[in-house]
Formats: sequence, structure tokens, C-alpha cells
Amino acid sequence: MFQHKRALLALDCGLGKTRICIELARKLGEKLTVICPAYLSRNWQSEVQKWGFTGEFEVYSYDGSRHLDERHAKGILVIDEAHYCKNWEARRTKRVLLAVAPKFSRVVMLTATPLVKSAADLHPLVSTCEPGKWGKFRDFCEKYCNKKRDAFDPRGFKWVGVKNSEILRSTMAEFTLIKKKEAVMSQLPEKTIEDFYLDITNGAYPNAAVNAQVHNDIEAGFITEAVKTERERIGRAKVRAIAEVADNISGDTSVVVFAHHRTVLSMLGEILGCPVIDGDTPMATREQLITGFQEGEFTRLVASIGACGTGVNLHRASTALFAEMPWTAAEFKQCCDRLHRIGQKNAVTIYRCLVDDTIDTAILHTMHSKARFSADVGVVL
Repeated sequence: MFQHKRALLALDCGLGKTRICIELARKLGEKLTVICPAYLSRNWQSEVQKWGFTGEFEVYSYDGSRHLDERHAKGILVIDEAHYCKNWEARRTKRVLLAVAPKFSRVVMLTATPLVKSAADLHPLVSTCEPGKWGKFRDFCEKYCNKKRDAFDPRGFKWVGVKNSEILRSTMAEFTLIKKKEAVMSQLPEKTIEDFYLDITNGAYPNAAVNAQVHNDIEAGFITEAVKTERERIGRAKVRAIAEVADNISGDTSVVVFAHHRTVLSMLGEILGCPVIDGDTPMATREQLITGFQEGEFTRLVASIGACGTGVNLHRASTALFAEMPWTAAEFKQCCDRLHRIGQKNAVTIYRCLVDDTIDTAILHTMHSKARFSADVGVVL
């Protein structure tokens, strides 16, 4: 794969994508320049020190990459969590893939989840690896995506799913390496995912009309205000039941509880009496809390899906509870991989805490559908 000067490294979480890039720079005697989410900057600095890389090294956040000019553009550019650049209209995609990447002769993009919602997510990545080969965005989508009517889109449709997957997979293979943990890490303990249905008795079940409308909106792909409100409402309604589940996990087992909304995270932290990491937690505090958890200072941690879904190691825990479900299988897998990774010595159990016949059911169905799209190009979530 690295015979190509531009490559997509789609290894599963915990399989050493960071170290591979460090060793590549060492072997080639090149400067290593990294663009990553801000919260991963210190992790890259730590890994460079850990593996004894003494060559020239710089790390930029996605936002900070605007300061990366021609004087610094030499050697290898690594774009970490490259799925952040899946939308051509996003400012960071334009900055990183259109303004910065062309300045470098060698580019390596890292992500465990290159396809999040549809094959359309891949176009910015493959076009960066092989400029000019993949055509315009619409032409690419016509060939590799399906169209679905969408009254809310000015075009009247949206791109969904994957088609011609065999052609897409074989064409990408020249510059893409996809590896799953199951294929290369037989020593990793088993991971079990269980759907744990809760019975909430506080009158939080939605009325039939609201539930039907929410399900219809989600099925049509619309995240309406009604959907957002209902998702948070059900999340709040589950808090006490989830706290009981956490309390019933015996012994001194370390547990991570994942959630999305700040209100739900805060309520869980208060009831469980444990630290909370969300998007507002300062980087230094976040690192201290993760280190404290990993060293056994406390056995429970409430973690935001967005803030702790990537780039952190929580493998002291062998149990995770999802108080709220993410929208995509990719996000779900990223969170699970915080526990199920190198260093984990125990079997891992993931509980999806659900309330039947609510918005939970619709989200889970959507998540399964998006997982099938990823499988079409060889990325099993």
C-alpha cells in the first residue's frame, strides 16, 4: 500500500495506525506532520516519545492547520480521524484536503470508519489518494450510491447506501489497507453486545401519535426538532434505571457509561457519584480523569460519545453501558473500541440500554442499516 504516496489506512481501533506512521517516517528519514482533532494532539506527542522517534515532528489541530504553510509542507502528512473530512462542503475538508494536502508529496489518511453513512463519504478520501481518478462528486455518487427522495434537500433527493460495491472495493484496494481486529489479533478477549431492555415506570413513554411521527421522521432520514426532543426526553427517563444496572454490576468491575446529551451525562454523573467527561471538559482535566480511571482511582466513568468516542484508552473497564445510542454504527464501534483493544485482558460486555417501542427502536434500526452499507466495502462495524 505504501508504494503509493497517498494512502488510506483503515485499520481497526487499537491495531497501531499511529505507530505504523511513526515507523514509516523513521524508515524514510522524513519529517512527520500530523493533522488531528485537537484532543488527540497530546496523544500524538506522547506516542512519538514512546516509540523513540527523533526525527522532525509537528502536530496541528484541524483548525490550527490553517497555519500550515509551504515552509512546513515537507515529508509525510498524516490526517488522523480522516472521516472528519467526509463532506466537501465542510470548512475543515476544504482546508485540509484542498489547501494543505496538495502541498505534500506523501499523505496517509487514518480512520477505522472510512464510511459512516453512504459511499458518498468516501469521495473526498479516495479523491485525495488518487487525484483526478474518481471524477466529480455527483458522478461518483451516481455510480456508487443509491438515490432517495428527500423533500428537504434542494435537489429533491439524497445519496444513501452503496452499490457496485465489488468494483468500489477492488478499485480502492490499490491504496487502501483495511484490517479488522478479528483477523490479526486472535488473542484479544471476546466482545459481547447485548440489548438490555429497561422498564421505565415514570410516565415517560410517548403517546402513539408522537412515537409514530418520530419513527416516520427517522425512517425518512430527517433529524427534526421533534426527534431531537424525544431522544433527549427518553434519555433522561432512563437515567435511574441505568444507574440501577450499573449498581448491580458486581465486585469492583470498572464501568464506562456512554451518553450524548449534557443533561443526561450530568444526571448520570450525579446519581452514580462519578466523574463526567463531556465536550466542555478541558483537555488537561480530561487527561487527568482518564489517567485516574485507568489507574483505578475510581471505577465508574460517565463519558460523552462525542468527547470519548475516539483517541482515548479505557481498557481498564470490561463493561460499557450505552445510556443513549449514537446515530451510526461507526460511532458505536468507535466507543466500544475504547475498551476492546490492545491491553484488554477480560471479556468485554457492551450493554445497549433500550426502551422498547420508543425512539430507541428507530435509532437501532437506522444504525444497523448504516452498518450494512459499510460491510459492502469491506468495513465491518
